[in-house]
Amino acid sequence: MYHYRSSVLVVITIGLSLTTGNRIVPETDEDRTKIVGGHPISIEQVPYQVSVQVKTKSSHRHTCGGAILSADRVLTAAHCIEESRKYAVRAGSNYYGFGGQLVEVLESRVHPEFNNHTLANDIAMLRLERNLFFSNTVTLISLPYAESFSPTSKEVFVSGWGSILYDSSLSYRLQGVSIPLVDHELCSQLYVEFNNITDSMFCAGQVGRGGKDSCQGDSGGPVVQNGYLVGVVSWGYECGEPNYPGVYSKVYAFREWIQSLL
Repeated sequence: MYHYRSSVLVVITIGLSLTTGNRIVPETDEDRTKIVGGHPISIEQVPYQVSVQVKTKSSHRHTCGGAILSADRVLTAAHCIEESRKYAVRAGSNYYGFGGQLVEVLESRVHPEFNNHTLANDIAMLRLERNLFFSNTVTLISLPYAESFSPTSKEVFVSGWGSILYDSSLSYRLQGVSIPLVDHELCSQLYVEFNNITDSMFCAGQVGRGGKDSCQGDSGGPVVQNGYLVGVVSWGYECGEPNYPGVYSKVYAFREWIQSLL
């Protein structure tokens, strides 16, 4: 069993020995889930971070994270977006529930080759109804210019309001954690019975140890290295498991598509 890392728990199983198909479980407070093994951080440390929120009849509900690419463009995960729903983003706050700037989403564009079963091409662009006001708590993050990760840094930084434990409640306060990168071939071997780790995905986690990971509620959020947006939180087997690192969409692989929408 592996799952999306949005705050709506999605269970997907693949393989001859497993049940095929996917099942969406309605969200409860117990299903919502924050960064595993991290610590509270200030939005000033990650001013590009936003909370992607589903509009309800009376309010807004956090469902995923996102990263600001321009005054009116936010990058998130494709599995976070449903055509039938309306969304907003909250920027510039340590909390997903209040503060900062709450701006409605005018249009969402899911990658045309997104596969809901394999989670390939799990990336989407949101166009906001109005421009965000930039400040020390709200600013954009740059796209990477090279496909490879920095050889001098073997970790990435992930932030969000997801769970500190699998299947627990959302963190009301923004969290962050540095996570070691995992060799692509090793990650493919670890997930061989579950899903294919494509060339447009990468993995990060403490293999053999666990304890540091993104989790439900963190989906779509930024994965950063040396000031560049290198990844988007996508999926994984539970959270913080020793032999199942988190899996992320590799932003550079989608650079051309992203730039066409900016």
